[in-house]
Amino acid sequence: MSLADNAVVARSTSAGVLTLVSGNVTTGANTLIVNSSGVVTGASAASFIVGSLRKPVDANGTVARTFEVGTGVSYAPVTVVIPGVGGSKTDGSQFLTASSTAGEHPDIATSTLDPCKDVNRYWTLTKGGNWTFTSYDVSLNFTAGDVDAGAVTGDFRVERFSSGSWTVPVAGTAAAVSTQAKGLTTLGAPIASSAFAVGEPGTGSCP
Repeated sequence: MSLADNAVVARSTSAGVLTLVSGNVTTGANTLIVNSSGVVTGASAASFIVGSLRKPVDANGTVARTFEVGTGVSYAPVTVVIPGVGGSKTDGSQFLTASSTAGEHPDIATSTLDPCKDVNRYWTLTKGGNWTFTSYDVSLNFTAGDVDAGAVTGDFRVERFSSGSWTVPVAGTAAAVSTQAKGLTTLGAPIASSAFAVGEPGTGSCP
């Protein structure tokens, strides 16, 4: 299924539940928008969102969101936990948008990751609205097929790219098909958007 325009999952216009069963929803240049009353269920390797998925930041305090995104045959969801949210609204004006892109980040050569021992995809998070936060943790999920041969996933770390430069956040858990970063305090400036890559520490080029 491909979107010809933005699509909204909301109780005001439907049952408020998008149930993914088989096949992907491809957004193209559009965005699948889940509002405060909407829910996405059933995501799996057989059915996920290819493109931009937007979810609300509609509560103060701690907000946790999982974005059921991926590309091709790879389901690569990202989970974001945001403590200390303030200024949130339920009118759809405060949100976070996520996507996953197959292949190396175009600026991987300026990172301190080894592009021959990394995950061949990256994720993007974009903040919408004027809500505030103290920090956030991000968990990036991938498949074994995304990982370069010989890479040791237990040695992986996350690097964040924003405003033309890379930063290395505090490392969380590195597992077989997921890697976590903790305590990030910005999504970027002046545009509140960041890309995230995962791999072994290196020099930005293959040895």
